[in-house]
Amino acid sequence: AIFLVVGFILLVIWDYMSVFALFFITALLIKNIIAFANNALILAEGVVFAFIIASAVVWLVVVVAHRSNVKRLLTRCENKTGVHKLFKKSK
Repeated sequence: AIFLVVGFILLVIWDYMSVFALFFITALLIKNIIAFANNALILAEGVVFAFIIASAVVWLVVVVAHRSNVKRLLTRCENKTGVHKLFKKSK
């Protein structure tokens, strides 16, 4: 839940959905690695390894799917979502 809140804050600040998606999936990967590594003594080693690999594969799929967005972000050509406008004060 904290990842969604931080991701939403990033979305409101920078107004790019790609930033939100990449942050969220990276945070989940890190959380899964930490959580599964901490439970390695409880779960079978192979199960922990499989979960970490599955999480890494999902992360890789999302990053590959967003690679054109990342290029546009780096060149400042990415389209904004418009979420930022919802939180601006109207005059």
